[in-house]
Amino acid sequence: MDTSSIAIFQAVTGRMRELQAKQEVIAQNVANADTPGYQARELVERDFSDVLAKVANPSGAPRVAKPGIALPSEMRSLGSQAAAHANTQVERGTFEVKPNGNTVVLEEQLLSLANVQMEYTALTNLYRKQAGLLKTAIGKGGGG
Repeated sequence: MDTSSIAIFQAVTGRMRELQAKQEVIAQNVANADTPGYQARELVERDFSDVLAKVANPSGAPRVAKPGIALPSEMRSLGSQAAAHANTQVERGTFEVKPNGNTVVLEEQLLSLANVQMEYTALTNLYRKQAGLLKTAIGKGGGG
């Protein structure tokens, strides 16, 4: 069954991709927890106006893009993929800075990861239930 044209499935799939990207950024933060000078990163949350603009303008006509974050040469030299990710920014509200300048707090990263896992599980359940309802509606059984 192809669900790519159904709005609820598109929304759930899109949010799952965002959560995957968020998990990748968290993994990069954890991997660099002892890297001197590494600044913890976070995924830039999607602005609702961007979502609305895509719905209002599905043709993909050029729009003015949000300004990105310039990647300092120090971060490039560290080789961090998360730092080079266009949709990340230095974490706001960092309360702890290690003597070597690193701002990764493992406890915060693990809490963020747990939140991502909970939301991903909820979305997976929603997706499965919607697929079951769709199968029932078209008469192919279902359940879920």
